Amino acid sequence: MESFFIDFGLSWVISKVLPYVFMLIIGVSIQLLMRRVIKRRSINRLLFVWLITFVPFIIYFALFPIYQGDFSNSYQLKKDLLTHEDIDQYDLVVVTIPNCPYCEESIGVVKKMKKRVPNLKIKYLVCSSKAASLVRFKKMIDDNFEVELANNKDLLAKYVAFNFPSFIRVRDDKMAFWTNDNFGVPARDFIEKSR
Repeated sequence: MESFFIDFGLSWVISKVLPYVFMLIIGVSIQLLMRRVIKRRSINRLLFVWLITFVPFIIYFALFPIYQGDFSNSYQLKKDLLTHEDIDQYDLVVVTIPNCPYCEESIGVVKKMKKRVPNLKIKYLVCSSKAASLVRFKKMIDDNFEVELANNKDLLAKYVAFNFPSFIRVRDDKMAFWTNDNFGVPARDFIEKSR
C-alpha cells in the first residue's frame, strides 16, 4: 500500500503514514458496524468491539513494521569533501560494498527516487578493487544511474566509518552524510525536494 502512495506522487513520509491511518479508519468502521449488529450491551461486547477496532492496524503493523530509522533524517554535516571521487557532481552518492544485502536493497529505494525525480543525478560507488564486483550492481541498477568502483576504496570506507550503504549529498561545500539506519523517509523527501 505504501508503494501505491509513493507511485501516486505523495511524499515518502505521508506514504509511510497513510496505510496505518487507513487501517485505523477500517477498524473504526468495523467497530461501528459491529455495534449495530450486536444489540445487547455487556462488558464482553464492549471489549470485543474495541479490540476489533485495532485488529487491522495490528495486522498491518505485523506485516509492515515501523523500524526506528524509518522516520529518521539525522544526517551529519562534514566539511572535508572527498573531491577525488567527484561526488559534488551528483545529487546523491551511495557508497556500497559487494555482497551486502542492505546495499542491494537500497537500489530499489533509489530507483523509486529516480523515477519520481528523473533529473536526480545519482551515483553508486562500490568499495572494491575487483571490477567483477560491479556486474551484480550494474544488472540490478539497469542503467538507471551510474555505478563504478571507488577510486580510493580504503579512504572512502574509512570516511563513511564502514557503514554500508551510506548516502552522501554535497551542496555549497557541505556534505550531508547518512548511514543506512538514518536514511528514512524524511531523508528521501529532503533529497527529492533539494533538487
